[in-house]
Amino acid sequence: MSTAADLARFFWQLAPQAKNSLLSESSRREMTHARWTDSWTPLAPQSYGLGAISAKFEDWEHVGHSGGFLGYVTRTAVVLEQGLAVSCLTNAVDGMSHLWLDGALGILKRFKADGAPNAALRDWRGRWWSAWGPSDLVPAGDKVLVGVAAATNPLAKAAEVTVTSPDQGRISQAGAFASFGEPAALIRDDGGSVTGVRLGGGRLAREADLAAEMVGRYDS
Repeated sequence: MSTAADLARFFWQLAPQAKNSLLSESSRREMTHARWTDSWTPLAPQSYGLGAISAKFEDWEHVGHSGGFLGYVTRTAVVLEQGLAVSCLTNAVDGMSHLWLDGALGILKRFKADGAPNAALRDWRGRWWSAWGPSDLVPAGDKVLVGVAAATNPLAKAAEVTVTSPDQGRISQAGAFASFGEPAALIRDDGGSVTGVRLGGGRLAREADLAAEMVGRYDS
């Protein structure tokens, strides 16, 4: 019985560069050194060392293992080069722990590339809703990413907003369905709080506000 945090700590101790570990450095290197490939896996290509699974998310190589018990399934990965240990636990035997772990690595990888968010973008954040579902505004570096909340990797090729003033911006990177080149704006109430977002021709609102609007329009 354990927690995600404890599993991450334990697996990090299996990294060759860990300062404290139950095993010698040579033993840890044997565990993380790929010795044979599992060519029949339905997941991304992976290989095995002496007790650990080696795999890759994009160009981030990691080692770790899955874990399961009736009603639960987990996946833990240590990205040796980045000094990261991530563990994903689900309370369902069909939980998508492998896919969600990749999603977590995708988010971390994006922040590695773009850096910490600029403080001036602090209002461009949060989960916002339209009739099509939720979108997440995520500041990263000097841009705002529009994450797809329903995706296992929510920041993969996310639309990007370049902010030009405190409440105005432009969609500077996007796919064909995401209003490339169109304006973006924050909507505020009389007290100055952000109550909505405009992206191109669409308006996003807080979940409760959208629910009340939908009920008012369509409930008969």
